[in-house]
Amino acid sequence: YGSVFTGGNQEYDIVSAKKKFSNGQTRELVGHTQNISSVAWSPSGERLASGSGDKTVRIWSNFDRKLNKDSLVLTGHTGVINDICWNPTNPDQLATTAMDGTLRLWDVRSAQCISRIALKDNIDGVNLAWSPCGNVMTCGNKLNQLVTIDVQKMRAVKIIKFHYFINEMAWNKEGTYFYLTTGAGDIEVRTWPDFQKVRQVNAHPASLFSISINPNGKTLAIGSSDSLVSLWDMSEFVCLRTFGNLTNLVKTISISHDGQFIASGSEDTFIDISHVETGENVATLSCDATTNSVAWHPKEHLLAFGGDKDKYGKQGIVKIFGLK
Repeated sequence: YGSVFTGGNQEYDIVSAKKKFSNGQTRELVGHTQNISSVAWSPSGERLASGSGDKTVRIWSNFDRKLNKDSLVLTGHTGVINDICWNPTNPDQLATTAMDGTLRLWDVRSAQCISRIALKDNIDGVNLAWSPCGNVMTCGNKLNQLVTIDVQKMRAVKIIKFHYFINEMAWNKEGTYFYLTTGAGDIEVRTWPDFQKVRQVNAHPASLFSISINPNGKTLAIGSSDSLVSLWDMSEFVCLRTFGNLTNLVKTISISHDGQFIASGSEDTFIDISHVETGENVATLSCDATTNSVAWHPKEHLLAFGGDKDKYGKQGIVKIFGLK
């Protein structure tokens, strides 16, 4: 497979970006039987994982094939999959959390669950993040607790209770700072591993739901229920620009591997792809349904996405946009 963009490090102006994206094909990966809750590329980009309301996770490869009947299926969860996350240091390890009060670690080569944690009081995990060093995971749950997990021992080592909603979270590239989005519209910046709050910025007048760290390490983007996406300088923590092409709660955002494009999904029936530097829209992907998850490929301009049942009654389809 290949992306419509070639040349790796080329910089695109608005005109060339619009032209390239207009040539992109969308491939459908069929296998799940319920809505798609999460999609995530492996660190190398050789595999794509998808989590679903059908309580399974699928691992896809061979994206150039018309039919993906050969996807691996990970079974064992007894509830809807809420989030999936790859080990950034091990391309064969995937973590999942679901509405069954557990967090599971998988070996995707054998499709086996290699470890399982029952979260305290069986509280469902909602959002996952994996530290760049691979040693620590965090899981935000429905009681607004942040659970820190030692990956080697596969056990919870710390639980912090918040008095407000906590949503998506991420580390910086070096693993020295931890960023947390909250229902109060704030982004919290904390040192890692001591978790001292060094900054709290009221980024939006409404709840924050999603976060994406620019692979260049200089900026991050956050999505809010006010339908806006904002881009922030990570050193000064000033807002550089906002992206206002959506009209509903921004559920998911992703910045491309080269930092040039940002994809945003919401309860709108389209995905917005904008130019990071200018904020201008370069592509609009029609998807006929709420989008729950978008993810750029780690090396190419390929966008994976998935969401709820569409207006035609189709559901459980993972899509990849940008193929030749």
